[in-house]
Amino acid sequence: MNDESTPKGPLTRLDPDDHHAQSAPESFAEVIKPLVPVMTSYLDHQAHASEQQTQLQKQQLDLSRMQAQGSLEFAKERLKSDDKRQSRQFWLIVMLLVPIVIVALGTSIGLVFLKDNVSAGIFLLTHLVAFAVGLVGGAGWQRAKQDAPRQQP
Repeated sequence: MNDESTPKGPLTRLDPDDHHAQSAPESFAEVIKPLVPVMTSYLDHQAHASEQQTQLQKQQLDLSRMQAQGSLEFAKERLKSDDKRQSRQFWLIVMLLVPIVIVALGTSIGLVFLKDNVSAGIFLLTHLVAFAVGLVGGAGWQRAKQDAPRQQP
């Protein structure tokens, strides 16, 4: 047959005269018995390390939960302050436009009644009303546009 199919012997031969070969082989339990305390301490160490890792992950989870809650509170406060700021801006615009409207109305009334220029007075009045309607509609559209992202989850 082929030399490759025949099993080869061990690399080193045991000599029957060798004193190690003459002693009786020990059982597996006797060989591993000195390693039991080492393995036990290793497993205890691994369990302790795993417990510490679990505690660390719990602390990180609690920290991230607290940060998220703080961010939510911050976002709520920011929304409130933005609403207050927008309200103040609206009333500021209204207060600035009131004198302009009064002057324009006075001018249109003066043109209509004092100068007998009805077409110019009506022209000014219609444009003033159109301006006011456009201003109110634009403010409402802007407010709706800003509120739309807030309402989406």
